[in-house]
Amino acid sequence: MSKNILIPGASRGIGYLTAKTLAKGGHHVIASMRDIKGHNAAIATELAGWAVEHGHSLEVVELDVTSEGSVDSAIQALEERLDIDVLINNAGIMPCGITEAYTPEQVSACLDVNVVGVARTCRAVLPHMRERKSGLLIHISSSSGRLAMPFFGLYCASKWALEAMAESMHYELASFGVESIIVEPGGHGTDLIQSPPAPSDTRCIESYGDIAKAPANIVDMFQGVFAQGDKSTDAQNVADQLAELVDMEGDRPIRTTVGHNMGVDQINTRVAPVQAEFIRSFLPMAGIEAQDNRLFVSATITLKPEYYDEGLAALESIIPQTLNEPGCHVFSLMKNKEGNGALHLFECFENEQALQLHYEQDYTKAVFAQYEEWLEKPVEVTKMLASSSVTSAQF
Repeated sequence: MSKNILIPGASRGIGYLTAKTLAKGGHHVIASMRDIKGHNAAIATELAGWAVEHGHSLEVVELDVTSEGSVDSAIQALEERLDIDVLINNAGIMPCGITEAYTPEQVSACLDVNVVGVARTCRAVLPHMRERKSGLLIHISSSSGRLAMPFFGLYCASKWALEAMAESMHYELASFGVESIIVEPGGHGTDLIQSPPAPSDTRCIESYGDIAKAPANIVDMFQGVFAQGDKSTDAQNVADQLAELVDMEGDRPIRTTVGHNMGVDQINTRVAPVQAEFIRSFLPMAGIEAQDNRLFVSATITLKPEYYDEGLAALESIIPQTLNEPGCHVFSLMKNKEGNGALHLFECFENEQALQLHYEQDYTKAVFAQYEEWLEKPVEVTKMLASSSVTSAQF
């Protein structure tokens, strides 16, 4: 079904690619950017002309996320003639330099785009979405939203703040039928790395000696990697993932990583059950019924000694495929320390439907087909909804 999708920051990089990708997918795209009659006039004209030439539904509108007046007027004008179904908060900047050397004014300027700008767009669009009991917010974060990286301290701080705000809204908006989700791209070749804002306190920078050369070295390294043109760092991967999330039926994952994520999947895996348990306990204290339908599954698989290596290899082989399933958050396999042939599988799926979809995959069925021969005893399975009690079952 075609959706009306607003994308701030569509003049370049991921926003530009996503606007075209979603338009080609049959959606009506509102590609917004600042200064469409000045600095961004050429790209605004190119996008609009491309849509007309190829018969796609795309319009370009003026919207500056650093101006509350610009955001409010643009979204109000849009809502008077259409329903904004999806907001993709993409606009952002990526400072790179010695953290101490950024002045308070520079820190404020970064947060004004990467965090406050998101608050402005959300505040403008959410009253309409809540009234309609429908809507989707997608926030473009980064692997840096889960990691602390030297010389990207300001950027990381802004993305950590964005993720906290986005996930809090995920829980607050659930009863209104509005989803707030996060996409965490790894390193991808966009112009963000071509001219990252540098700190302006030169006296501070000079006092760091040779360490002051590190930010430039890092930027050169990233530029060199992206110049190789590897498909894994192609920003189109992010646009394709965003299109998949927009078109997804049912509940979407809170977090989705894209590309080389530098261990962020592991962080998300370990944090997910802790966060879910906290929410399960916290919401009732606030007088709110928990809406989290994520399903946690723990399975103990005891293999016959003669089939242990074969079974272990088979289970390990399906981990990457399972993690690529849209409804799977976690799929982690651990060996028993006692060395008795038992393997412990921990899984987190968006809901029961996502788990059943996993069971229907050919690679999952292929493993299940061997269980009768491999197993020492039936698999012991424990399931827990994020918002309910524990239940156990065998199969």
